[in-house]
Amino acid sequence: MTHFEGNANALRLLTHPFAGKGRGSLALTYSTIASIAKYPCSSVAGHKKGVIYRKKYGFFASEQQDFEKIAQDLGLIRVEGDELIYKRHPLVYLVEAADDICYNVVDLEDAHRLKILSYEEVKALLMPLCTIPRMEERLEEFDDTDAKVGYLRAIAINTLVNKCSNLFYDKQEEIMNGDFNSSLMDAIEEPLRSAMKAIESVSVKKIYNYSSVVQKEVAGYKVMGGLLEEFVPAYLKNNSKYHSKLIELIPKQFLTKADDDYSKIQTILDFVSGMTDLYAVELFRKIKGISFPSMS
Repeated sequence: MTHFEGNANALRLLTHPFAGKGRGSLALTYSTIASIAKYPCSSVAGHKKGVIYRKKYGFFASEQQDFEKIAQDLGLIRVEGDELIYKRHPLVYLVEAADDICYNVVDLEDAHRLKILSYEEVKALLMPLCTIPRMEERLEEFDDTDAKVGYLRAIAINTLVNKCSNLFYDKQEEIMNGDFNSSLMDAIEEPLRSAMKAIESVSVKKIYNYSSVVQKEVAGYKVMGGLLEEFVPAYLKNNSKYHSKLIELIPKQFLTKADDDYSKIQTILDFVSGMTDLYAVELFRKIKGISFPSMS
């Protein structure tokens, strides 16, 4: 509860039978669900020293029984030991590669639009990933720098997708046996691997730590923490009119019939973690009295 993990929460959202939504939730196949479990170990095991997934975990205690059934039916390999840890489903490697490619490359395009990075900076980072002939000539066909960056982004993504697909095929025996202990992006050939490392480095230094980005992130901590400070005590205690009014703000699908504190706290986490940025900020401001709903 004190080390919230988005990967485990994603699995919960896809499998949990929320009130009024039907028992089957989204009714996804086991393979689809397992493919998003990047760190297939329990929340308890995930925070113990020396665990293979480096303090990451794939499912909360509330979904442990469901994940064990998925793992058993799919034949996932369990790591020896007392902790509940599995080797990854093979499709995880493709999902993880898609994440890595999109986040790293698309963030450069966004940074250019926001004028955080110049066209020259973005071009220098993406050109090593663009392996098609006459790339410079192709870029000259565009007058608009946004269009040039978009083209660079498309070619770079295509290169990385093809390389990762080929690597997945070449390493399939190791992957199927649970012996492939790397991400596909960390195993692609040079100079592509170094080019991606350069993008990651620039992204951390210039994009993720850009002043306006950091300001929003810091504000986000206050908003999320503030909402939890209000809703968790209200749902656990419900011993005042104010508490009961707060509970009325929680959509019925998130409410639970369970009486234990763990289930109730998870209900609030489901509610808050599913909010859009705008909704979370507006609700926080209104609850804290920073702004008031219209009286008209």
